[in-house]
Amino acid sequence: GLFVFYYLAKFIRRLLLAWRFSRARRGETQARKLLKKHGYRILAEQEEVNFTYLLDHKVIRQKIVLDFRVERDGQIYVAEVKTGEVAADIRNSATRRQLLEYAVVTGTTEVLLIDIEKGKISHIEFALRGIHFAHK
Repeated sequence: GLFVFYYLAKFIRRLLLAWRFSRARRGETQARKLLKKHGYRILAEQEEVNFTYLLDHKVIRQKIVLDFRVERDGQIYVAEVKTGEVAADIRNSATRRQLLEYAVVTGTTEVLLIDIEKGKISHIEFALRGIHFAHK
């Protein structure tokens, strides 16, 4: 009984991963069309960007993968594609942190969030300069 349950659970997990991957690929295809429709020129897709930071004085190398790097009217943007109601909302902390990381790593303050379900491109601008903390 336990053996059957284990392999059934493993099979279901594999199916779910395949479904998510397929959904993401379809989302990126739709995003490509949406970006072009709104006048963006696609410069790169699934672009790997390497960056480094220090952890206790030790250099750590990481990479992120950008869904799209696009250009419109001379401005270059990083564009992130999201499917699903929660993930496509900038108020979702995981989405916001991801886009903020992309902005910091790529040196921009402006990113695009593509909501596939709504067919919408949101322009997000982070106020990364001039943030002041109040002294107590």
